[in-house]
Amino acid sequence: MSYPPLVSVVFWLTLFIGILVCALFLYVLVLRVMHGWHQRREQRFRDRWRPVMFEWLAGNKVHLPRVREGDRLMLMDLWQRIRHQIDDSGATALDQLALELKLDEVASRVLQYRKARDENRKIWLQLLAVETARVVYTDIAKQALVRAAESGNFRVNIAATCALINRDHENAQMAVLSSLLQFDRWAPLIISKVRGIRPADHRPPEGS
Repeated sequence: MSYPPLVSVVFWLTLFIGILVCALFLYVLVLRVMHGWHQRREQRFRDRWRPVMFEWLAGNKVHLPRVREGDRLMLMDLWQRIRHQIDDSGATALDQLALELKLDEVASRVLQYRKARDENRKIWLQLLAVETARVVYTDIAKQALVRAAESGNFRVNIAATCALINRDHENAQMAVLSSLLQFDRWAPLIISKVRGIRPADHRPPEGS
């Protein structure tokens, strides 16, 4: 039995739309499940590490749990969150913990980009790495800032340049000049951002 062409078109169009809707529904469902799983995993990680960091701040001897390589970004993020909540004396203790956890290496890996197309990916993560490298005084962190100060992304570039000034690094002046040349249209903004920055008063000696 044959059907009119219009009926066949409507049937196949309806079938196609139905399949498409089902596929979209499954896609959204998978995304929600994965998002929920990641949130629970991150919460478990924070619940495990937050007491460790506060025990360290209290000056108690603590056993640092082993960290999987894929979890080091979460560790750096948690470390930064806690550091922003405490005073300068506590921040000094947390900076020492960052050395123990080798967060300078984590920041360096985040900033190991060379291709321009990679520079706009996960800007928040690059900014987090820059802030970590600013306060962790190792040669690895210092060189990570020097690389980041060459970024084609304005926010990452200026954040790294300001961090170099704060560290009183010898490449800071060159980084400022490079930023002014690369983002000449934003020169007044760059000057205003770097003008008020001074080297940190209490800095441990830089080392590897």
